[in-house]
Amino acid sequence: MKKYHVLLIFLASLMALQCAKGGKPFSFNFNTSRPKVMFWFPTSFSTNINPNTPISLYFSKKMDCESTNNAFSLTSSSGAINGFFSWDPGMKLMVFKPSEALRDSVMYTITLTTAAEDADGNDLLTKFESVFYINNDIQPPTVVNYTPPNNAVNVAANSNIVITFSEAIDLDTIYNGISISPSVQWMYTSNPTRTVITFDPTYNLTIGSTYTITIAGSVTDQNGNPLANPLSFTFTIGNDFLHPAITAVTSNDWTGAPMTWDENVIPFHNVEKDEPITITFSEPINVASLNQAISLNPSCPFYYTMAGGNTQAIINFTEPMESETNYTLHIASTVTDVSNNPLDRNYIYHFITDGEHSRRPAIVSVSDPITGVWPPNSVITLQEYNEVGPPPWIRSDMITITFNRAMNPTAFMLSATKEVGTGGTPGIIDQQWNAGNTVFTFRLRDIVNLGIYRLTIEGGDGGSEDQYGNHMLEDYTRIIEF
Repeated sequence: MKKYHVLLIFLASLMALQCAKGGKPFSFNFNTSRPKVMFWFPTSFSTNINPNTPISLYFSKKMDCESTNNAFSLTSSSGAINGFFSWDPGMKLMVFKPSEALRDSVMYTITLTTAAEDADGNDLLTKFESVFYINNDIQPPTVVNYTPPNNAVNVAANSNIVITFSEAIDLDTIYNGISISPSVQWMYTSNPTRTVITFDPTYNLTIGSTYTITIAGSVTDQNGNPLANPLSFTFTIGNDFLHPAITAVTSNDWTGAPMTWDENVIPFHNVEKDEPITITFSEPINVASLNQAISLNPSCPFYYTMAGGNTQAIINFTEPMESETNYTLHIASTVTDVSNNPLDRNYIYHFITDGEHSRRPAIVSVSDPITGVWPPNSVITLQEYNEVGPPPWIRSDMITITFNRAMNPTAFMLSATKEVGTGGTPGIIDQQWNAGNTVFTFRLRDIVNLGIYRLTIEGGDGGSEDQYGNHMLEDYTRIIEF
C-alpha cells in the first residue's frame, strides 16, 4: 500500500505546485479500459445481403474517428473496397458506405485492426474480423495456400499444418474432409473468418517420415458449396535418409586392451566372460529403439549404457557369461537413428568366452610316489602307508593333483567315499596347496586293506573353481583300491 500513498502524495504535490504558480490544476485520465466492437452488420457469415447495404460497427466506448477510419477495411478477392464514413453524434456507431454496389456471389471481409483508438487513446482490445456474402453464394471455395509446401523436406517435427481457403469453410466438414497419412492425432483452430485452418498435432511428428495431407471435395464453404480443387500435398520431417550401420563391435582382453571383433570369423575367440561389449554405430541412434533389438544366445542378463553422443551402446552384464561357451550376439535392423532410419541390415556375431580369465580349470595330472602319474581310465592300486605308533592308522602315501590354472582354495571340493570293504568313511588329511595354488597334495586315512574307494573332485556349476570364478566343466572321479 505504501507505494500508492507515495504516488498520491506526488500527484497532489504537482497539482499544488501548479496552482501556486497561477496555472490551471493538472487533470488526469484514469480511464484505461480498451474499447471493443459490440455489434455489427452484416453479421458474421450472413448471406443474401443487399449489394447497397452499408457496413455498421457499434463500439463499447466513444471512439476517435480518424484512427478508427484508418484502421478499417472492407476487402474481397478483388482487393480493397473504397467508400465513405459517417458517425453518430456519440461517436460509438461507425457506418461505412461503399462507393459502388458490391458484387454478387463474392465473400467480403470486414477488418478493424487494433490501431483503432477510443477518445481516451486506448487501442481496440482485439483485432476484429467478419465475413458476409452478397445475395446467394454460389462460388465454390478454393485452396489459396498451404504450409508446409508440397514435397518440402527438413520440416521441423513440431510443425503445424496451415491451410488457407478463399472463403469461410464449414468447420463441420473438416474432420471427414481433411486427412493426414500416416495417421496422427491433432486438433485444429480457425481464424475468425474461418478461412485459415491450423492443424496442431498432439505429439511431435516422426523424424524421417513423409506425411501426406489430403483435402477432399467434401470440404464445403459456409454456404454448402464443395471445394473446387481437391488436392494432396506431402512433406518430410527432417532431411536424413541414410541408414545407420555398425562400424565396430569391441571388448577388452584380460589385460584391458581393446579387441575388435570380426563378424566374418566364426567364432571369434578370446572374449572374456565379464567384459562389457561395445557396439559402435555410424551415427547417433534412437536409444528407445534398442529395446528388444539386441539379444544374446544363450541368454545372459545385461543392461546397456550409451556413450559417444549415443553412437555407442555398451552391453554390461549383471552376472558373467558362462566360461568357454559359444554365444551369438544379434543386433536387429529395428535399431533406428534419430531420423527414424532403420539399421542397414541385421548383424550377427559368433564368439567364444575363452579369454585368459574365462577358461575352465582342468586337472593336468594325479600322481603318488609309488605309482607315479596315474594313467587315465583305470583303477589305481595304492600301497598302504602305516603311521608308526598307536593307534595303528592306515594311510595312503601323499597324493598330488596338478591343475592347469591357479585355483581358489576356498572353492575346492574334494571327497572320498567307500565303494567296497569294511571300516569307516575314509578321511582326507594333510591337505596343502603350493604357493601358486596349482598343486594340491593330501593323504587318505581310515582305509582298509582290500577296500575300493572313489575319489571325487566336484565340477560343474557350484563346483571347484579357479581364482577367476571359472568352474571345472564336470566332476573328476577316480577309483582306487588298496
